[in-house]
Order: sequence, then C-alpha cells, then structure tokens
Amino acid sequence: MITKRSKSSLTRGLKAALAKEPAMTVKDLADRLDVNRQFMAGFLAALEERGEISCRKVGPARIYFNIPEGMGPANGPQGAIPARHETKQA
Repeated sequence: MITKRSKSSLTRGLKAALAKEPAMTVKDLADRLDVNRQFMAGFLAALEERGEISCRKVGPARIYFNIPEGMGPANGPQGAIPARHETKQA
C-alpha cells in the first residue's frame, strides 16, 4: 500500500529523475523508481492533472516532462510544453 509519505517521496524521486533526464516514458520512469508500470501511468496522470508535470504523445508513447518553476497549475496544465495544434487548410 502506498502511504501519503511514500507518495511524497515518489513524487520527489520522479521530479528528480525528470530533472536529470527530461522526456521519459512511463516504462522508463517505472523502471527507474522500481514501481509497476500501470501504477506509474495512473500516478503520472494524477500529477499531470494537478499541473505538476506535463506530457506529450509521441507515436504510441507518452513522454513526460517537469513543468518549470512558476509554470504550475495557475498558468495552465500544459506549462511550458506547448501542445501542437493542427490547422486545416481551405
């Protein structure tokens, strides 16, 4: 069972891993932090929803990034990583 204290240390470990090596996949982060891949996917989704991290879909993979200081939830969930918008040409 994950306790509140262990979630906090997992969040710190995850952010430290992303600081050292930005653009990591769910599998990379799960392996690095020694947790189940499915658990990590849900944990990352929760952090992304809270605006603590950002991700971009690249092919079938979701690539995760830290959000720089000052770019947290108050400034939008995407932080400094802009989403790509496709435009249709008429």
